[in-house]
Amino acid sequence: AEGTPAVLDSQSGVLV
Repeated sequence: AEGTPAVLDSQSGVLV
């Protein structure tokens, strides 16, 4: 999500 490390985003389900 916002301000998260480069891991699987639980909100969008994508790598950020």
